[in-house]
Amino acid sequence: MDLQNEIINIATGNPEIVEKTISRMNDVYGADFEYLGYEDRDGVVFAMIKNGKSSLDQIYLLGYFIGCTVQELRLKGEIEW
Repeated sequence: MDLQNEIINIATGNPEIVEKTISRMNDVYGADFEYLGYEDRDGVVFAMIKNGKSSLDQIYLLGYFIGCTVQELRLKGEIEW
């Protein structure tokens, strides 16, 4: 399965979390993600990410790290969604 140049859509309550996670993934893990922006679809915000040459493992880690960041912010009371 070729995932290069595929667009990944991730539902998020805060696109900045996704942007920061992408930057960290690209810097630390040598991933090749590009944040394209976000789109509001009937009240649900989706971050749009272009996958350059990142592996399936890196795509999984991106989702995992976004989820961990959201959970951490929830526990701190910084977000409520």
